[in-house]
Amino acid sequence: MSAQDWVYRAGAVVPIKIFSSMTGRLDAPFPFAPTVGLGWRSGNLKIDFALYAHTVMSMSKDSVSPAADLSLSMSF
Repeated sequence: MSAQDWVYRAGAVVPIKIFSSMTGRLDAPFPFAPTVGLGWRSGNLKIDFALYAHTVMSMSKDSVSPAADLSLSMSF
């Protein structure tokens, strides 16, 4: 595993529409949430990790709620 196998990522989550069957349309607590991530690839295997502020959980808790996603992909 070399440093060349790692890739840094940056982006944003932009909530377009938040809707609940109980309350109807809801306004997002912030217009976008910056994301940071790290990816690793070796042959057919790819692993990605992202950290961001979760829009819906932040609305539920009335404060910024961090979230993380981890994905594993394999090409055939």
